[in-house]
Amino acid sequence: MSPQSSNAAAIASALWDTADFSGAESYYRRAIEENPADMEALHGLGRLKLAHNELAAALVLLEQAHALSMNLAGGGRDELSLTVRRDLASALYRLERFDLAAEHYEQLPGQAPLAAQLRAFGNAQPYHISSSIEEIALPFLGTDPLPIVTLVVGGKEHAFVLDTGSGQLVLDTGIARQMGLPSYGTREAIFASGQRAPIEHTILPAVTLGEATIENVPAEVMDVRRFAPQLSGFIGTSFLWRFHALYDWEGEVLRLRPRRGGQPFAQVADEGMAEVPFWLFDTHLLLARARLNGHETVAYVASGMAGGAFTAPQTTVRQANLLASDETIEGVGAAGATEIVPVSAERLCLGDWCRADQEGFANFFPAELEWRYGFRVGALVSHAFLHSRRWIVDFERMRFYFD
Repeated sequence: MSPQSSNAAAIASALWDTADFSGAESYYRRAIEENPADMEALHGLGRLKLAHNELAAALVLLEQAHALSMNLAGGGRDELSLTVRRDLASALYRLERFDLAAEHYEQLPGQAPLAAQLRAFGNAQPYHISSSIEEIALPFLGTDPLPIVTLVVGGKEHAFVLDTGSGQLVLDTGIARQMGLPSYGTREAIFASGQRAPIEHTILPAVTLGEATIENVPAEVMDVRRFAPQLSGFIGTSFLWRFHALYDWEGEVLRLRPRRGGQPFAQVADEGMAEVPFWLFDTHLLLARARLNGHETVAYVASGMAGGAFTAPQTTVRQANLLASDETIEGVGAAGATEIVPVSAERLCLGDWCRADQEGFANFFPAELEWRYGFRVGALVSHAFLHSRRWIVDFERMRFYFD
């Protein structure tokens, strides 16, 4: 059996591939009105809802698409069916239905360790905040070249980088071994440099942030201190998105309010802050519209890259007429050292938030990330650009606010 689709769904998918998400949504809706069993349209609209963090709607659509995909030739093992399953697993993961998400991750290549980790939670509530906390204030240990805060893990204080390019909380291998944390298997991860490195999955019994203790924390384990001996790990988006977050660079403090029952930070649009829509892909990747020297693209927003405001593939270097250095320098990432080329942009924008004379890197952006979702992602924007006075990340409205 082949998937049922329509001209409207084909148009929608073509618009998706140009990152015209509003146009794609309109045509996916039209296709579903014409044929409620249009798998391409159900999947397309479902992943749009997932990107907008509208999880209940995404789950309904993706479950329908998955049910239809199981009737395809190949029994759900073809590329399209695996993509539908991956998006459905991401929706269930974000909804903290780890038991159901594990069933799907088990069927995806290379995801057995993640599935084992999720199954290990059983009936335990992930990210359980053990006390009533309205706001957590974490002073920055430093913001140059990276935003670093202190967490208490295993009864000891440790320095962690705030990295919206990471997923779960990432812990150094040595600390995990000292604590005797369980291992649920190892998978290979791809980093912003294009390098690959092994990552283990585990569960932390508790992490303390200021006055708040968070129990049952999904975590990843890698050799962080091999290249950054002063650091113990990274705090990723899958951890951070459970909070309303205000990065008060000027006040040198990170403010977090639990989203469950917590109050979002005050409406700030009237205070003159720039408002920038963003999307959330898979379990943790943040994307927003960007411009480099007037060249329009979509960019990842990952706060954990040191030393530059952005990195871009060679296609963007050419199309945006970025000024490239004649010399290379050695950059160090989580997976090791790599040769990178300094480049500069006269102007870099996320939405309407723009900054002049921004320094960045080429040769530090893997091809796997450029075309990961069908449309082209032409840059990764990082800490040196995000570091101004204040940065608010609002996962309810799906907006960044800058000033």
